[in-house]
Amino acid sequence: PPWRICVRQDDPIPSTESSPSDDVKRSPVPPRSTGMSPQSQPATEASKWNPSRRPSSDHQIRRSHAGPMAAYRQLEHFVEGPSNQLAYRSVCRLLEDPQHASPMSPLFLHGDCGVGKTHLLQGAVRSASAQFNRIRYYSAEQFTNEYIRAVREHDLERFRQQLRTLDLLAIDDVHFFSHKEGTQNEFLHMLDACLLHGTKLLLAGDGHPNRFKAFSRALSSRCVSGMVVHIESPDAT
Repeated sequence: PPWRICVRQDDPIPSTESSPSDDVKRSPVPPRSTGMSPQSQPATEASKWNPSRRPSSDHQIRRSHAGPMAAYRQLEHFVEGPSNQLAYRSVCRLLEDPQHASPMSPLFLHGDCGVGKTHLLQGAVRSASAQFNRIRYYSAEQFTNEYIRAVREHDLERFRQQLRTLDLLAIDDVHFFSHKEGTQNEFLHMLDACLLHGTKLLLAGDGHPNRFKAFSRALSSRCVSGMVVHIESPDAT
């Protein structure tokens, strides 16, 4: 039913000389409406969990100190199976590779929506934070927005330096660059600079790079220059 808000004024605090029966008479009986605000409910009702209640200040402080990477998925929680075993072990091998410039880089993961590509990318970035100082996770949309902002603010050199000197760079939803010629050129030059620097690259998209018709031939070639792994849909078992 529609929500209904009831507003009432609390009775004054009873004096210590009042009898218990007077206290009982003064104690308000909460309305039966489910839309009553938490402040007007008794303490036992207000303390119950409510989806609309905001987290406490202590919880907000702890989350702010945890950093944005606290919201990333973890590799330890990834369920390994026949459909994604190669992709999972390839990501782990890329992180464990002692060579700064891994021959597996760029590692490109592709598959249908919901097969775990983002989980692997975010988990890799979170795990790499223990051994690398300069890491970054981007969605392709975030990369595009940052690039456009840098061009508008004449700050393109700083944007390039931030990405081309990383230890690990993960970019999700690479297919988002389709039909964006300017962003594709910047992304291509960034890949070349990162490979020259020795950055470990981890990319993901909905399809094989060679099948992106709106991609330039040079960009498709660069995406498959390392290792390409297809994540299949999991079976019933």
